[in-house]
This record gives sequence, C-alpha cells and structure tokens, in this order.
Amino acid sequence: RVGEKISLGNGSFYPHQEAVFGNVETAGMASDFDDEVSFLGAFSDVLGWAVVTLMLVAAAVLLAVAAPRPLRAATRSFEASPGRSLVLGLGSLPVVIILSVLLVVTVVGGLLLFLLWPAYFALLFFGLLVASYFLGRKVVLAVGRYRAGDAMAAAVGAVIVAAVLLIPVLGVLVLIALTLLGTGASVSALLDRLRQGAPRSAPRATYASYEDYLRDRPEG
Repeated sequence: RVGEKISLGNGSFYPHQEAVFGNVETAGMASDFDDEVSFLGAFSDVLGWAVVTLMLVAAAVLLAVAAPRPLRAATRSFEASPGRSLVLGLGSLPVVIILSVLLVVTVVGGLLLFLLWPAYFALLFFGLLVASYFLGRKVVLAVGRYRAGDAMAAAVGAVIVAAVLLIPVLGVLVLIALTLLGTGASVSALLDRLRQGAPRSAPRATYASYEDYLRDRPEG
C-alpha cells in the first residue's frame, strides 16, 4: 500500500494486482502504466469539464432571458471599442485593490469590504457571460441563423468559452482575456448610461435583438 502519489519519470509501470496507491504522475516518456488509473483520471476530467460547461451554459441562457438589455448594451460596447473595454477591464483590478485598502483603514469600510469582493467577482462573471454572448452571436450570424434568439447565442458562446479551457496553459490566458474584455465592456456600457442619463427629447433607438442592431448599424 502506497499512501502518496507515485511519480514515474520514464519507463514502464507494472503494479501488482493487489497494490493500493493514490495516483500515478508521469513526466517525460512512459508506457505500459496502469490503464485503469489513466481511464479513471481521463473520465474524471471529462466529467468535470462537462459539469462546468453545463453550469456556464445555464448561467448564460438565464442572463440572456432575464436581463437581455444590459447584456446587449455591454456587447455593443465590446464590439464598438474593444480597446477601451480591455483597458477598463485591466484597470478594474487595481481600482478594487486600492479601494479595498482604503476601506480597511476605516471601521465602517471594513464591513463593506465583505461586499466589495463578492460584487467584483460577480462583475467578472457577468463579463465572462458578455464575452460568451458576443462570441456566440458572431457564430450564429456567421452561419446565417439571423432568427436565432439571444438564448441560443448565449448557449453557443458558453460552449465555445468552455472549449477554450481544454487548451493547455493558453486556454486559461484566453479565458482571463475574455473575462477582462467583457468586464471592461460592462463598465463602459454602465458609464455611457450614466453619462447620457435618461433620454427626453430624442430617445435612443431600441432593438428587439442584437442582429437588428447589426443590421441598423452603419457600415465601417
């Protein structure tokens, strides 16, 4: 019985049929190690990815159905000015950190700190869903499904984002970039909304769906 993991650098691994051990870690070239252990590990990874994908799809579809207007507004900001979205997304983290430090030095602010970070993580997750919807809408429009609803676009985009996680190392970096882009686009849309205020004399045009906005959008 081996309580810890077994590290295999190179060569072959032939465990006794009654041997008990935690797991096998391989480095370099190895062959003929326990196929059962490898199969269980691969199955566990696939199952975990499937669960994450289903959760992401469910959240994206729910957001597209429950709050379509903020989602579309953030997506328009994403498309119109991706550079600004990236800057705002990158800048959001140091702003939250500085604000956290300022809250810590005050008694009342320390209590608000427990609300700041959950709210920021919620904003990051919303930004990821915005990026998912943006990618999904691009794919839906590219294949000619103009009548597909926002929920379909959100679901397709969520699957694309989940598939990015399958890319070793680079997938995490791409996911972080998409999250920051979507977060910055959300902040940008909120700032535009606050700056413009409630329209009075000349109300802004509204669109039933994102593809209607694309059709009405001037070329170039």
